[in-house]
Amino acid sequence: MFSRSDIHIFRDGARRILFDVEGLRFFEIDEATEAVLSVCEGRTFREVVGALPDQYATEDVEAVLGEMEEAGLVTDGTMSLPVLDSSDALRSPTAPVNVTLHVSHACNLKCVYCFADGGAYGGKAVQMRPEVARQAVDWVLEQCRFVGRSHINFFGGEPLLNFPLIKEVVRYARERGETLGVQVTFGITTNGVLLTDEVIRFLAEEDVHVMISIDGPKQDEQGLRLFHDGGSSYGVVSENAKRMILARPENVTLRATLTSCNMDLAGTARDLSELGEARQVLVGTLNETPDKPWAIRAEHLPAMRRHLREMRDYCVERLVSEERPPNLGKFEDMARQLLKRSRASFGCSGGRKMLSISVDGSIHFCSSLVGREEFRLGDVFSGLDSEKQQGLKEQLYIGNRAACQTCWARTLCGGGCAHDAVLATGDPFTPNPVSCDLRRHSYELAMGMCIELQERAEGLVERRYLYDVVSAAEAEVA
Repeated sequence: MFSRSDIHIFRDGARRILFDVEGLRFFEIDEATEAVLSVCEGRTFREVVGALPDQYATEDVEAVLGEMEEAGLVTDGTMSLPVLDSSDALRSPTAPVNVTLHVSHACNLKCVYCFADGGAYGGKAVQMRPEVARQAVDWVLEQCRFVGRSHINFFGGEPLLNFPLIKEVVRYARERGETLGVQVTFGITTNGVLLTDEVIRFLAEEDVHVMISIDGPKQDEQGLRLFHDGGSSYGVVSENAKRMILARPENVTLRATLTSCNMDLAGTARDLSELGEARQVLVGTLNETPDKPWAIRAEHLPAMRRHLREMRDYCVERLVSEERPPNLGKFEDMARQLLKRSRASFGCSGGRKMLSISVDGSIHFCSSLVGREEFRLGDVFSGLDSEKQQGLKEQLYIGNRAACQTCWARTLCGGGCAHDAVLATGDPFTPNPVSCDLRRHSYELAMGMCIELQERAEGLVERRYLYDVVSAAEAEVA
């Protein structure tokens, strides 16, 4: 009697693709293999043959089952699924290697979909004080001493409204890092309005990675990213982005947030690519409560699935036709994860390897959840509330999330974004079903992309995604 491992079979165009849920492998299969796998569970060989249409010869069925047994996907005995060991994921100490430092809770734009309530996170518009920033740097670098590295990303609101403090933090963190033996790198997430010549020169000279939020002309026409007087921001930001790219293209990421007003991922990626040869072009969907008119809801899924496929196809064409295309975000990241067979124990690194420090020095799970007391994990003066941190860690661990246990993508996704879950379901541990659907479909498209790239451009997959793989062992996703 045959037992089948936990697998997911789907179509990507004319392809039939099988994903091994626990083994984190994927294969292109033929019609006969799909037919045999669909009826083999709990049946003897004779029963499997009898359950199939007459066109499948006995010897063909036997060959398929032999191949599947050899691959470890089928057994003629009882197959026991591997027990997920949570000890490492839940008990191993982690340092907050990546920290977002909120130097400003004020903003010079008024984006209608802003998750940070106009940059103030539900409070008053305020800037981080120098003494708080220094204490934050001291705390972060002390936490990172045993790993020897840390990344500080300036965040807001609009962080460049506090540009003098940013300059001071970079100087101070580098000095302290050298003393403590911690290599410090920097980034900034900005709306691009204040990218003056002075700012651009500083960011380029200090090797600061710059993510510019710019949704593109199509999004701008919907009136979603505006100045406080109602004027359009796109003209100013696009010109500043071009200048930043010219100054240090390898350090620039252009990032667009799509809403139900514009779901054209590929079109937006093309628009952003025309601004210059940035290192990355990222196009993602909005996290928002379903009642908002710009939220992406269940009724938008058919259109979003179509746009995701168009974006995947755009990625394939760019990768095949260009010698050094930019990193195109979602599908490339998923392809890298799939090919490295990296298991996700959590939806992100928030609350563990990534933390957020607010303007007052309070420590939070992530930037999107700043201001929510249930995700406050202490402060840089008194330290981290390790008990609360561990409690969130256990609740967000994929093995403890009931809603995820029957999902074939759980070993890849890790449960999704806690902030997205809070907005959609009111519960950080119950994922947004719309996001789940889009994430599953995206992983399917990414598997198809890997297979197509392998066929169309020999060696490209290995060069772009596997250059740093030293073994086929599963790696823990950060």
